[in-house]
Amino acid sequence: MTVFAPADDGQADLSSHDSFLAGAPHNTFARLRREDPLAWCAYKGGKGFWSVTRHEDILALNRNYGLMSSARGIRMEDQTHEEYLARRTFQETDPPEHSRTRVLVSKAFSKPVVGLFEQQIRSLCDSILDAALAKGCFDAVSEIARQLPMRMLGQILGTPEEDLVGLELEAYAFQRDAGGKLAPYDTPGAYVYGTGPLTDPMRFTDAIWEKASEAGFKIDCITSEYDSPQFEFTLTYDDAVKAVDDNFLFRLLARETALDHGIHLTFMPKPIPNKGGSGLHVNFSFLDRNGRNAIAEPGVPGQITDLTRACIAGLMHHHRGMAGLIAPTVNSYERLKPASLSGYWRNWAIDHRGVTTRLSAEGGKRSRIEHRMGDGAANPYTLVATVLQAARLGLAGKYALPPAETGDCIERHDAQDGVPENLAAALGALAADDKLVSAIGKTLVENHIFVKENELRRTAALEGDALRDFYIYYV
Repeated sequence: MTVFAPADDGQADLSSHDSFLAGAPHNTFARLRREDPLAWCAYKGGKGFWSVTRHEDILALNRNYGLMSSARGIRMEDQTHEEYLARRTFQETDPPEHSRTRVLVSKAFSKPVVGLFEQQIRSLCDSILDAALAKGCFDAVSEIARQLPMRMLGQILGTPEEDLVGLELEAYAFQRDAGGKLAPYDTPGAYVYGTGPLTDPMRFTDAIWEKASEAGFKIDCITSEYDSPQFEFTLTYDDAVKAVDDNFLFRLLARETALDHGIHLTFMPKPIPNKGGSGLHVNFSFLDRNGRNAIAEPGVPGQITDLTRACIAGLMHHHRGMAGLIAPTVNSYERLKPASLSGYWRNWAIDHRGVTTRLSAEGGKRSRIEHRMGDGAANPYTLVATVLQAARLGLAGKYALPPAETGDCIERHDAQDGVPENLAAALGALAADDKLVSAIGKTLVENHIFVKENELRRTAALEGDALRDFYIYYV
């Protein structure tokens, strides 16, 4: 058995990652406990930080949030208030906000609930370790630590790993005006599907592409959208869980890279009232046992299979219930309006951008179903799982498929109903959709509704910029 013996000289620089390469610098921690248990440490990337090394002091300070607050950030580097709000997590809150949030989510992560998944977790651990060890040499963070929580969450939500998913993200760019207020990014030469300095004078999208490529993300395109300053980010089609993993991490990278250029990038559904909304479109397909795309007949564009009919029927049938999960904010229903080309209507068609469920006109491997209701405020795992489970229910329930939409969905439409008119109504429709709730998971849905009802109370008196700012730093 190898016993770790610290080799540091007792004077390690605690602000440097290099000091931890050979293991924790325990000799330095021991010296600090003896000589300076509450030590101020200089840091060249910021103002510095306190290092608390005695157990009893850590316990005391953890209980005294008035003296040691997490609500001003927990990072060593200096950051502006805007950067702090954009990067803020649950850990960066103090009571009573921290306590309220913890109560809301604790039920879903209690020991009895987690215990229900023990065998599933063990089986997934075996699979992940076998795959990693087969490589001989591997990065434990990417091959094990990252895989387990992401793939386990995908399994809990019912997202099959063999499904293929492509996600299209839309976002608006803001910057501070002379008075310090958030204002739309000035892009005077922008046009739909544009790139380059006229569309993005500060070239922050180029920086996002470069950073994302360095991090291993596969990007299909980054372009401007119809309304300026709106941008679309499309990651390459991939296995469902990996596609969602990449979406989650890419959004963090994109927002932080944009901040480095003075740009606040937001994926919220409708940050500018007089412009189009931002969605998170889910494209998906399935492979048959021969590895062929099962969405369309081979080589026959627009000729849909029985599987595809069933999937679309499921999405149509659960249209209203889905909204509460995949359009989950008050602001979402400012985007979801008739004649907005946003996923409002309960309808479908082939190669029609005005409908909610769109079947591509392409045949073969490029054939896919696109669902257009969801937005970037949704948990991407919940969003994709909801779309796939609704599609599955169409197959299991043998729902009838209504005729395809023939109107343009702006001045004329065949659809008779759309999404609920607001978040409260959407949560009611979700709670009433027993089959969808059962497919997604009753505990998850109950916790989601509980959290969102609290959000409704907190936003009831907000409007205009105040309502926008409730969301814009987090989404």
